[in-house]
Amino acid sequence: MRARSAADHNHRYLFGWVPTKQGDTDLGAWQWGGTLVVHEVYQRLDRSLGVRIPGTVRAALPTAAPTMTEPRSLSAADGQASIVVADLPADQLFLVTLQLTAHARSFAIRLFENDLGTAYAFTVRGGEQRIDFDKIPNYPWFRYENKGLERPFAFEPGRTYDVEIVVDDTIATLYVDGVALNARMYDKPGNRLAIGLIDGSLTVHRAGVAGYQAPASR
Repeated sequence: MRARSAADHNHRYLFGWVPTKQGDTDLGAWQWGGTLVVHEVYQRLDRSLGVRIPGTVRAALPTAAPTMTEPRSLSAADGQASIVVADLPADQLFLVTLQLTAHARSFAIRLFENDLGTAYAFTVRGGEQRIDFDKIPNYPWFRYENKGLERPFAFEPGRTYDVEIVVDDTIATLYVDGVALNARMYDKPGNRLAIGLIDGSLTVHRAGVAGYQAPASR
Protein backbone atom coordinates (compact mmCIF):
# COMPACT_ATOMS: atom_id res chain seq x y z
CA MET A 1 0.00 0.00 0.00
CA ARG A 2 1.47 3.36 -1.05
CA ALA A 3 -0.45 5.98 0.85
CA ARG A 4 -1.47 9.56 0.30
CA SER A 5 -2.44 11.94 3.06
CA ALA A 6 -5.57 13.95 3.82
CA ALA A 7 -7.02 15.68 6.86
CA ASP A 8 -10.20 16.98 8.38
CA HIS A 9 -10.22 19.68 11.06
CA ASN A 10 -8.96 17.35 13.78
CA HIS A 11 -7.30 14.29 12.23
CA ARG A 12 -4.71 13.35 9.65
CA TYR A 13 -5.13 10.16 7.60
CA LEU A 14 -3.10 8.02 5.25
CA PHE A 15 -5.12 6.28 2.55
CA GLY A 16 -4.25 3.89 -0.25
CA TRP A 17 -5.10 0.44 -1.50
CA VAL A 18 -4.26 -3.14 -0.65
CA PRO A 19 -3.56 -4.65 -4.10
CA THR A 20 -5.39 -7.69 -5.36
CA LYS A 21 -3.51 -10.68 -6.78
CA GLN A 22 -3.86 -12.12 -10.24
CA GLY A 23 -6.27 -15.03 -10.26
CA ASP A 24 -7.29 -14.33 -6.65
CA THR A 25 -4.63 -16.77 -5.44
CA ASP A 26 -1.82 -16.52 -2.89
CA LEU A 27 0.79 -17.14 -5.58
CA GLY A 28 -0.68 -14.62 -8.01
CA ALA A 29 1.26 -11.54 -9.07
CA TRP A 30 0.32 -8.29 -7.35
CA GLN A 31 -2.01 -6.15 -9.46
CA TRP A 32 -2.47 -2.41 -9.78
CA GLY A 33 -5.30 -1.18 -7.57
CA GLY A 34 -7.30 -3.02 -5.00
CA THR A 35 -9.23 -2.17 -1.84
CA LEU A 36 -9.14 1.15 0.01
CA VAL A 37 -7.57 1.10 3.49
CA VAL A 38 -7.26 4.15 5.74
CA HIS A 39 -4.91 4.65 8.71
CA GLU A 40 -5.15 7.48 11.21
CA VAL A 41 -1.85 9.26 11.93
CA TYR A 42 -1.00 10.15 15.53
CA GLN A 43 1.98 11.42 17.49
CA ARG A 44 3.73 9.05 19.90
CA LEU A 45 5.05 10.22 23.26
CA ASP A 46 8.53 10.65 21.74
CA ARG A 47 6.94 12.93 19.07
CA SER A 48 7.50 10.44 16.25
CA LEU A 49 4.49 9.59 14.07
CA GLY A 50 2.59 6.33 14.08
CA VAL A 51 -0.67 5.02 12.65
CA ARG A 52 -3.70 3.38 14.20
CA ILE A 53 -7.23 2.26 13.40
CA PRO A 54 -9.34 5.35 12.59
CA GLY A 55 -11.83 6.17 15.31
CA THR A 56 -14.79 5.88 12.94
CA VAL A 57 -13.69 2.38 11.91
CA ARG A 58 -13.19 1.35 15.52
CA ALA A 59 -16.66 2.64 16.41
CA ALA A 60 -18.15 0.40 13.72
CA LEU A 61 -16.62 -2.71 15.32
CA PRO A 62 -18.13 -4.39 18.37
CA THR A 63 -16.12 -4.70 21.57
CA ALA A 64 -13.75 -7.65 21.45
CA ALA A 65 -15.15 -10.66 23.29
CA PRO A 66 -12.45 -12.25 25.52
CA THR A 67 -11.26 -15.68 24.37
CA MET A 68 -9.06 -16.42 27.41
CA THR A 69 -9.92 -16.51 31.11
CA GLU A 70 -6.31 -16.14 32.30
CA PRO A 71 -2.84 -15.43 30.85
CA ARG A 72 -1.16 -18.21 28.89
CA SER A 73 2.58 -18.73 28.49
CA LEU A 74 4.84 -20.78 26.26
CA SER A 75 8.59 -21.29 26.08
CA ALA A 76 11.24 -23.08 24.07
CA ALA A 77 14.86 -22.61 25.12
CA ASP A 78 16.11 -23.97 21.80
CA GLY A 79 13.29 -24.65 19.35
CA GLN A 80 9.67 -23.82 18.70
CA ALA A 81 6.43 -23.72 20.68
CA SER A 82 2.89 -22.60 19.98
CA ILE A 83 -0.55 -22.23 21.52
CA VAL A 84 -4.06 -21.80 20.10
CA VAL A 85 -5.92 -18.87 21.68
CA ALA A 86 -9.18 -18.61 19.70
CA ASP A 87 -11.31 -19.73 16.79
CA LEU A 88 -11.86 -17.20 14.02
CA PRO A 89 -14.96 -16.47 11.92
CA ALA A 90 -14.40 -17.08 8.24
CA ASP A 91 -16.62 -14.77 6.22
CA GLN A 92 -17.14 -11.50 8.04
CA LEU A 93 -15.35 -8.40 9.28
CA PHE A 94 -13.73 -8.92 12.68
CA LEU A 95 -11.08 -7.52 15.01
CA VAL A 96 -8.46 -9.52 16.90
CA THR A 97 -6.94 -7.96 20.01
CA LEU A 98 -3.88 -9.30 21.81
CA GLN A 99 -1.66 -8.15 24.64
CA LEU A 100 1.61 -10.03 24.89
CA THR A 101 5.14 -9.94 26.23
CA ALA A 102 8.03 -11.83 24.64
CA HIS A 103 11.69 -12.64 25.19
CA ALA A 104 12.22 -14.52 21.94
CA ARG A 105 14.25 -14.58 18.76
CA SER A 106 10.98 -14.33 16.87
CA PHE A 107 7.27 -14.87 17.40
CA ALA A 108 4.32 -15.14 15.04
CA ILE A 109 0.62 -14.41 15.17
CA ARG A 110 -0.97 -17.11 13.03
CA LEU A 111 -4.31 -16.56 11.32
CA PHE A 112 -6.60 -19.30 9.98
CA GLU A 113 -4.32 -22.14 11.08
CA ASN A 114 -5.45 -25.72 10.38
CA ASP A 115 -4.67 -29.06 12.04
CA LEU A 116 -1.50 -29.45 9.93
CA GLY A 117 -0.11 -26.09 11.06
CA THR A 118 -0.71 -24.31 7.76
CA ALA A 119 -1.52 -20.66 8.41
CA TYR A 120 -0.89 -17.04 7.53
CA ALA A 121 1.57 -15.40 9.90
CA PHE A 122 2.54 -11.92 10.98
CA THR A 123 6.04 -12.59 12.34
CA VAL A 124 8.00 -10.25 14.60
CA ARG A 125 11.74 -10.83 14.11
CA GLY A 126 13.48 -9.11 17.00
CA GLY A 127 17.05 -9.53 15.80
CA GLU A 128 16.16 -8.20 12.36
CA GLN A 129 13.96 -5.41 13.77
CA ARG A 130 11.09 -6.05 11.40
CA ILE A 131 7.62 -7.53 10.98
CA ASP A 132 6.74 -9.60 7.93
CA PHE A 133 3.77 -11.52 6.55
CA ASP A 134 3.91 -14.93 4.89
CA LYS A 135 2.19 -18.27 4.62
CA ILE A 136 3.67 -21.01 6.80
CA PRO A 137 5.24 -23.50 6.74
CA ASN A 138 7.34 -22.28 3.81
CA TYR A 139 7.66 -25.76 2.31
CA PRO A 140 7.17 -26.63 -0.47
CA TRP A 141 8.86 -23.39 -1.52
CA PHE A 142 7.19 -21.12 -2.13
CA ARG A 143 3.58 -20.84 -1.05
CA TYR A 144 2.88 -17.12 -1.06
CA GLU A 145 4.02 -14.07 -3.02
CA ASN A 146 4.98 -11.81 -0.12
CA LYS A 147 7.29 -9.34 -1.85
CA GLY A 148 7.14 -6.03 0.00
CA LEU A 149 5.15 -7.37 2.95
CA GLU A 150 7.41 -6.24 5.78
CA ARG A 151 7.84 -3.17 7.96
CA PRO A 152 10.65 -1.93 10.23
CA PHE A 153 9.79 -2.55 13.87
CA ALA A 154 11.97 -1.76 16.88
CA PHE A 155 11.00 -4.74 19.05
CA GLU A 156 12.02 -4.45 22.72
CA PRO A 157 12.27 -7.81 24.56
CA GLY A 158 10.23 -7.83 27.74
CA ARG A 159 8.02 -4.94 26.74
CA THR A 160 4.26 -5.55 26.71
CA TYR A 161 2.63 -4.83 23.34
CA ASP A 162 -1.00 -4.33 22.37
CA VAL A 163 -1.70 -5.81 18.94
CA GLU A 164 -4.81 -5.32 16.82
CA ILE A 165 -5.60 -7.13 13.57
CA VAL A 166 -8.57 -6.17 11.40
CA VAL A 167 -9.67 -8.92 9.01
CA ASP A 168 -12.14 -8.07 6.25
CA ASP A 169 -12.71 -10.86 3.73
CA THR A 170 -9.28 -11.39 2.08
CA ILE A 171 -7.52 -8.44 3.80
CA ALA A 172 -5.67 -8.53 7.12
CA THR A 173 -4.21 -5.37 8.66
CA LEU A 174 -1.99 -5.52 11.73
CA TYR A 175 -1.42 -2.55 14.05
CA VAL A 176 1.21 -2.56 16.80
CA ASP A 177 2.90 0.42 18.46
CA GLY A 178 2.08 2.77 15.59
CA VAL A 179 3.19 0.38 12.83
CA ALA A 180 0.71 -1.08 10.32
CA LEU A 181 1.07 -3.90 7.79
CA ASN A 182 -1.61 -4.87 5.24
CA ALA A 183 -1.79 -8.23 3.48
CA ARG A 184 -4.01 -10.42 1.29
CA MET A 185 -5.19 -13.94 2.19
CA TYR A 186 -7.08 -16.03 -0.33
CA ASP A 187 -6.84 -19.57 1.01
CA LYS A 188 -7.75 -19.56 4.74
CA PRO A 189 -6.84 -23.18 5.44
CA GLY A 190 -8.37 -23.38 8.94
CA ASN A 191 -10.07 -21.30 11.64
CA ARG A 192 -7.56 -21.02 14.48
CA LEU A 193 -5.81 -17.99 15.93
CA ALA A 194 -2.49 -19.23 17.27
CA ILE A 195 0.74 -17.78 18.65
CA GLY A 196 4.12 -19.35 17.96
CA LEU A 197 7.67 -18.54 18.99
CA ILE A 198 11.25 -19.56 18.30
CA ASP A 199 13.94 -19.64 21.02
CA GLY A 200 12.56 -17.90 24.07
CA SER A 201 9.40 -17.29 26.04
CA LEU A 202 6.13 -15.44 25.54
CA THR A 203 3.05 -14.64 27.60
CA VAL A 204 -0.34 -13.77 26.12
CA HIS A 205 -1.95 -11.59 28.79
CA ARG A 206 -5.28 -11.29 27.02
CA ALA A 207 -6.90 -12.06 23.68
CA GLY A 208 -10.22 -11.23 22.11
CA VAL A 209 -12.16 -11.47 18.86
CA ALA A 210 -14.80 -8.89 17.95
CA GLY A 211 -17.31 -9.41 15.20
CA TYR A 212 -18.07 -13.09 15.58
CA GLN A 213 -21.71 -13.93 15.05
CA ALA A 214 -22.99 -17.22 16.42
CA PRO A 215 -25.07 -19.32 14.00
CA ALA A 216 -28.80 -18.74 14.29
CA SER A 217 -30.62 -21.48 16.21
CA ARG A 218 -32.97 -23.70 14.24
